[in-house]
Amino acid sequence: MASNLKQSIPIKLLQWGKAVKEVFLEAWHGLCTFHIMQDAVKHLAEADDEESSTSPKQTTEDNEKELSILVDFSACMFEYEDEETFEQAFDTIRAKASKLSWLDSIYKVKEKWVECYMKDVFTLGMRSTQLSESLNSEVKRHFKSDFDIIRFLKHFERVVEDKREKKR
Repeated sequence: MASNLKQSIPIKLLQWGKAVKEVFLEAWHGLCTFHIMQDAVKHLAEADDEESSTSPKQTTEDNEKELSILVDFSACMFEYEDEETFEQAFDTIRAKASKLSWLDSIYKVKEKWVECYMKDVFTLGMRSTQLSESLNSEVKRHFKSDFDIIRFLKHFERVVEDKREKKR
């Protein structure tokens, strides 16, 4: 069951993206960079099961290789300004990685998370769901389901103002 879930996640992301395009005609749907990095750690930095009886020296080398892949992946996400440089760097990652299925699936939607493919996209600098999740948490903490719309908007305004004050 778990393996089916892992395999279906990219398909669900694609279906979600299609739904956003159909409902919000002018909207652009990007992917959360925080969650992509979490997935990269999980999929790119996991050691092969067969290598459980390796020497300490080999383990150190493997850890350095995994860290190198993650640093390279982060650079692909945020640092390259042109597509050709990104493509070359991504090919380098593919050559280093032992498991390619996740890399292949995330590459298919690179326009939703790679900086150089998002030049014309206005994101207000938000490429992570962290800000919206933080606001949702505050909203849930302060509101009750029986609030009428005016009371809700007053409380919402106060929460937003508190967030602004904390940023200053």
